Amino acid sequence: MTVREASKLTINVIMEFWKKASIPTRAEQHCIQKLESVFYEWKGLQKHKSRSGEAHKKQEHEFVSHLEDLFDIAHQDALTIISNPEDRAFLLRQREKGRPGSIGVRDKVTERKARAAGERKQAEARRRQKSVDEMNISACLTTLESSSGEDSDHDQEQIAMCDDEYKPVASSSTDPADCITKPVPKKAKTDVLTTGLMAALDRTQTSSRNAVYVLCETASSLGHNVDSLNISRNSIHRARCKARTIAASHLKSEFLSVNHLTVHWDGKLLEDLTTREHVDRLPILISGVGCEQLLAVPKLSSGTGESQATAVVNEIKQ
Repeated sequence: MTVREASKLTINVIMEFWKKASIPTRAEQHCIQKLESVFYEWKGLQKHKSRSGEAHKKQEHEFVSHLEDLFDIAHQDALTIISNPEDRAFLLRQREKGRPGSIGVRDKVTERKARAAGERKQAEARRRQKSVDEMNISACLTTLESSSGEDSDHDQEQIAMCDDEYKPVASSSTDPADCITKPVPKKAKTDVLTTGLMAALDRTQTSSRNAVYVLCETASSLGHNVDSLNISRNSIHRARCKARTIAASHLKSEFLSVNHLTVHWDGKLLEDLTTREHVDRLPILISGVGCEQLLAVPKLSSGTGESQATAVVNEIKQ
């Protein structure tokens, strides 16, 4: 065992007595250094024990006389930190020559008060942590509910698992061959996600997550069983994609191509659908005799004339 290891073990034992006396101590590393200095002083005297000079004898006498004194590892502000007058008086008496006084029975009253104070501090820390957690959860919910763009939920909805047509049910048979899970069809649900409803959600910029809350509460207030309706975030997302595809195909099929068409475009700086940043958007319209159609609203990397012209040409070619 090294000197440092032995010193550390010794200081740990000594600190237990100081804790029983309710006297604050220095940091552990400082106490170890002080004990090691005493050890090396003793080792130096032992090395030159054969000397008979007056100076050496005086050093030995001083070292032996200090062994009966208090090995003081109290905090430098211990007298200020200690609130109990008896503990303060005990420390002062121990620092005197001969160390008068001793530790009596355990002060259970003070120990009980200290334990209660520690429990109060822990309870206060738990309350503060709980308050911080509730504030964080509230902030997250506020952020989610304030998101009105459908594309803001697109990434999460793509990651979420889609509703399956069948769900596996384990067989109750004891035959190992029958223990293989077999698909059992789900109970059919009433489809309430019409094309018009999806168009209304898009027009009001209601996210699929918020649409679930609105539709469920509306159906419940009308007396319908919500469990029998196909209202879920994934179902709404698929229905919206399907409705948009149908609307786009109808617009293309109903668009009447005439001989003369005019292309209109105008750049706008709009807030992005997925982030809070502002991006350049270019609405492109086509008009003619008896027809008018919004062609596209592409996002531009920059608002220069060259970028706008390139975007217009690309959309017309498509």
